[in-house]
Amino acid sequence: MSCLHYSPTILQGTTKVGKIRCGADGYYDMLAGGFDAYNSTGAFYTWDSAKSHFDKSSHFRRRVSSGALFGEDGHPIRVPGMTDEEWIVRILTVHPDRKSHHIKEIEIDPEGFKNKDGNPIQAVWIRVKPIGPRAQVLADSLENENINTAFSIRCLTKDFVHPFSGVKIKTMQQISTFDFVDEPGIAIATKYNNPSLEMRTLGQEDVFTRPNIEAAMAYVRKNHSGMESDSLMGSLESMMEATESGLLIPKQGIQRPATRPITSNWR
Repeated sequence: MSCLHYSPTILQGTTKVGKIRCGADGYYDMLAGGFDAYNSTGAFYTWDSAKSHFDKSSHFRRRVSSGALFGEDGHPIRVPGMTDEEWIVRILTVHPDRKSHHIKEIEIDPEGFKNKDGNPIQAVWIRVKPIGPRAQVLADSLENENINTAFSIRCLTKDFVHPFSGVKIKTMQQISTFDFVDEPGIAIATKYNNPSLEMRTLGQEDVFTRPNIEAAMAYVRKNHSGMESDSLMGSLESMMEATESGLLIPKQGIQRPATRPITSNWR
């Protein structure tokens, strides 16, 4: 009887191996995404709109500097019946039961990759360590040379169509974190580090306006306290500024199929 065999082929014909080096402190250097890059639908993620979020004075960078940037095993998925304000807060929150890693440092590499136009991609490198209830899932993936470990940004964007080229332009408004996912939002964001990998995006988009953000702020004041409340309010205030001139659209790289144990906040 004949048999069909299937195995990852991305590394064939290269000198790379699928296992990456772990530092003495337990952190791995991983590509987590990129700007001035296209996704599989041809939408373009701009660096001009994103770079301020990586300034030392930004709310996002302060979370990195204070050691408070964590990520999840998979992106959040909106649960039926969840209100807009609950969904906004969920996008900005790392659920304790889904926590899989800590992000110690972030660095932008402007020279290592190019987009399909031949122009440089602003690649995002993170130093990441498996931690939390889902840490072992990530650790096993990182150590298995047959698994192409991937990360994807969890963020909110303002979108518009360029009047001449017809390309959808995505401008960054708020970065929540980088999650561990099955497939990357931007092709370079994998352990195998291969720019030719195919990308996938979420099909359904949610659009938020200023009243949605105001309702989310009221929700946080009522239901959260302490450092978590301060962090959420900082993100929401940044979002409020962004809504002055348009809409916010949450973007995530790929939904994780429901094949692993999930909490009540997931489906």
